[in-house]
Amino acid sequence: KMGCSPSSPLSPEQVKILRTQLEKQSPDERGIFLLRAGVPAILCAGKKENVVWLGLSSGKPAALTISSSLKGHVNTTLPIHDVNLQLGQNTPTFLEHQHLPAKFSFSLISGAKTFDLCIHDEYLFPLAISGLTTALPSSSTTDPFTISLRNFWLAADRDRSGTLTLAEVSNLIEGPLNVTLPKAELRDRLAKADEDHNGVLSWAEFQVFVSELLRVGAEQLEALYFKYLAHPPAVDSAQEGMTREEYNNFLREEQGSAPLTPEEFATMVRRYQLAMQQRVAQAAAIPATATATAVGATTGPTEPAPTVAMAMAPAAAPTPAELRLSRRAFVDLLLSEANDIWAPERLRGPVDPTRSLSAYFCNSSHNTYLSGNQLNGISSVEMYAKVLLRGCRCVEVDCWDGPDSEPIVYHGHTLTSKITFVDVMRTIKQNAFVASPFPVIISIENHCTPPQQDRMAQTLRQVFGMEGEQAEWMLPRPPTDPAAPLPTLADLRGKILLKGESNPTPHPDPVPADAAPAPATAPDAAPAPATAANAAAAPAEAAAAPKKKAKKDKKPKKPLAPALSELIYLKTRKMRDFSITDTVPGREMSSFSENKVNSVLQKGALLDAFAYHNVRHVSRVYPKGLRVDSSNYDPCEAWLCLGCQLVALNFQTFDLPLLTNLSLFQENAACGYVLKPEPLLAAPRPARFEAIEVAQGQPEGADQQPAVQPPSAAQEPIRRTLKIRVLSGRHLPKIRGDQTSEVIDPFVVVETIGCVAEDCASRQTRTIQNNGFNPVWNEVPFEFPLRRPDRAILRLAVWDEDVAGRDLVGVAALPVTAIRPGLRFVRLMGAAAGNPIELAGILCQITLA
Repeated sequence: KMGCSPSSPLSPEQVKILRTQLEKQSPDERGIFLLRAGVPAILCAGKKENVVWLGLSSGKPAALTISSSLKGHVNTTLPIHDVNLQLGQNTPTFLEHQHLPAKFSFSLISGAKTFDLCIHDEYLFPLAISGLTTALPSSSTTDPFTISLRNFWLAADRDRSGTLTLAEVSNLIEGPLNVTLPKAELRDRLAKADEDHNGVLSWAEFQVFVSELLRVGAEQLEALYFKYLAHPPAVDSAQEGMTREEYNNFLREEQGSAPLTPEEFATMVRRYQLAMQQRVAQAAAIPATATATAVGATTGPTEPAPTVAMAMAPAAAPTPAELRLSRRAFVDLLLSEANDIWAPERLRGPVDPTRSLSAYFCNSSHNTYLSGNQLNGISSVEMYAKVLLRGCRCVEVDCWDGPDSEPIVYHGHTLTSKITFVDVMRTIKQNAFVASPFPVIISIENHCTPPQQDRMAQTLRQVFGMEGEQAEWMLPRPPTDPAAPLPTLADLRGKILLKGESNPTPHPDPVPADAAPAPATAPDAAPAPATAANAAAAPAEAAAAPKKKAKKDKKPKKPLAPALSELIYLKTRKMRDFSITDTVPGREMSSFSENKVNSVLQKGALLDAFAYHNVRHVSRVYPKGLRVDSSNYDPCEAWLCLGCQLVALNFQTFDLPLLTNLSLFQENAACGYVLKPEPLLAAPRPARFEAIEVAQGQPEGADQQPAVQPPSAAQEPIRRTLKIRVLSGRHLPKIRGDQTSEVIDPFVVVETIGCVAEDCASRQTRTIQNNGFNPVWNEVPFEFPLRRPDRAILRLAVWDEDVAGRDLVGVAALPVTAIRPGLRFVRLMGAAAGNPIELAGILCQITLA
C-alpha cells in the first residue's frame, strides 16, 4: 500500500516484466494493452490518497474500471461514452494534493462525478494517456478553462435544472470567477447572452456570457490582430483570418521573434484554431442539462501544456484556407504558455551538467521535516516527498537520540513532533530522483551520541548503498585526496551527497589552524598563479587581518563515530577568514546564518572575497533563529551578490521569498540546479581580504574599508534599460484559493533586484477594485536602468489590497537575461499552494534596450 507516497506499488522486477510485455506490442497498441492489464494510480478523494488500479474492461459496452487492487473488486465502472479526460490539476480536489506533480495528474469526468488521479511514472503515464485517448470515443482532452468553467457551472446549478438564474450567475462570478459586476451591468450582459429570452442561461448561453466578459481587456490584442491583417475580414472565421505572412510580420515588429516556417505555423494552427473550431462544433450539440462532455466556444487563455495525447491526436492535413488564425485563436495564443515571458531555451532547456558542483545555485530547504512553525509544528516524512517533488535538491535532517536505539528527527528542545531517521531516509530514496536526476544533498545536523551515530551510518548504508560495498549504490565514497576537486553535476547524477561534520583528515604538512591541508582545483576556476608573491599572500593577509581572541568552547564537542564520519562527502567547517580560501579543500563547505549574510551585505567589506570563495567552494545560508513562524528571508542577494549555492528556505510557508525561489528554479525544466551568472563563475581573487568577524562588527573599531574597488567599466557588461508596461491580468485567484472569500482588489508590484544598489528598484500599479477575473491596468511603462543586467532578477508580485493590509496572490521571477521582450504573458506561482496557477497571469509589454 502506498498511502500518500507518489511512487508506484510495483516492485522493480514487476516494472521490468511489464516493460518487456509492453515493448512486445506495437507502439499504437501499448496504451490499450496497459489499460487492459491495469495501471497503478493514486486516487485523490478529499484529503485522502489511495492506490487504485485503472483498467479497461473488455465487455460490451466497454468501460473504464477503478479497483482497489489488481485482482480485487471493481469499485467503480465508467462507460467510456460518458467519460471526459482532463489533463493536469484543474479541479478543487487537487488543491489538497499539490505535492503530486501536475504533469502526471489527470481527471476522469463522468456526468457530475470527477475522479482525480495521478500516475507518477515517466514511462507509464504517457502510455496510459495514449490508451485513454484511444479508448474514449471523443478523445476529448478539453482545454483547462472550459472544464473548470463547466465544473463551476454544474456546482452553481444547485437544483439541477440545466440553467442558471440571475442570482446563481451572480454567485458564480463573485465566487470562483472572482469578479464583481454592478447589478445593472450584470442584468445587461445576461440579457445579451439569453438568446431564447427565458430569463435564465443554459450552459451554451453561459459560455457566451463568459466569452463576452473576457473581451474586456482583450481590446488591445484584438486591435493588434486587425493591425496586421492586410485585408481585415467582414466576418471573423478560420478561413478569413491571419495568414502565416501576416503573423510573421507581427512576430518581427512586436515580438522581436524569428518567423515561423510553414510547418511550425501549421502546427500552431492545429493547436489553436482547428481545436477551437472543434470545440465550437461540439458545443452546438451539448444538451441543456450540460451533463455531456464539456466543450464550448470560450475565449481566454486555453492552451494546456503539451501532452502525448495532443501529439498522437489525428489531424487532417490542413488546406491553405485552414492555415489562418482567427481573432479568438490569436488572443488565446497570446494569453498562453506559448507566449511566456521566459525564453523557452532557459525555461525548458537542459542544464549544462559539465561544471563543478560549486558552479550552480541549488534549490534548498531548511528544517525540511517541519510542516508548521519552529516551536510546536508537526514533523512529517511527507514534507521530504513534497519538497523533492517540487525540485528541491538539498534537504535538512536534525538528528537526535531516540528510544530503542533508533535516531529521531525533530527540532531539538522544542515541542515539535518526532519522526524516525530511518523513515526519513526511506522517503528521500523513494522520491529523490522523480523530479530531477541530479544529486540530492542531505544536510545532517548531528546531535546524536556515538552509538546512535553508528545506527545512522548503518541505516544510510542499508537504504542508499555505499560505493564499493553494494552493487547498486547512491552514496559516493568521499575522496581521500584533500586536493581532489568537486565533481561535476554529470558525475553526480543519481547520487546522494551527505553534508555534515566529519573527523579531520590526518596530514603531515603544517597548515593554518582553521584550514584544510592543501589547495584544491575546480573545473570552473583557475588556481591562483604559482608565484612567490602569491605563495606568501595568504599567510601575509592572515597576519594583517585583525586578531580574534581565542574563545573557549562552552561545552566539549560531541565525539563523531568513524562509521558516520567516513560517509560524509561535503565536510562542514567554520569559515572565519577568507584569506585562507585557497588552502581549503573543495569538498569542505561552510554555513552562514541570515544575520551574518546581512551583515556582509550591509558593510560591503567581504562581498568580493565571499564571491571568490564560492567559485570553488559551496556555501549554505539558513534563516535566523528568530523566525519561529517559519517565515523566510529574500534569497536573491545571497545568490546575486555572494554566489552562495545553498540558500535554504522554509518550504512550508508560501511567502514572497519562497515563491520567488520556486519561480526562479523553474529554469532548466525545474531540475533544481541553475548555473550561476558568468561573473560569479570566475570571480577574481580580491587584492585584500578581511576576517568575517570584521564585517560582523567584531572586534569593535576594526577597519570597515571595502575589500576591493568597484569593478572597472571594462569589466562590466553593457548597461541595459528594462521597460515594462503592465496591461492586464487573467483569472487571478482568490486569497488562499478560498472561493467563498471576497473578490480581490489586485495591484502589481514590479521590481528589479541586483548585485549593486542602483539595480534595485520597485514600482507599483494602481489597485483595480473587485476584479480578479480580467483586471485592466494599462499603466505607463515602468523604467528600470540596469548597471549589471547579467546579475539582476525581475520580479512581479500580485497583491490583494485590503483594509487590514495586503495579501499575496502570486509571484513571477526570472533572470533579466532570460526575458523575452515583446507582448508577453507572465504566469504566476500561487500563494495558496506554491504551484503555478492554472491559466492565471499578467499581460505585459516589455522592451530591453
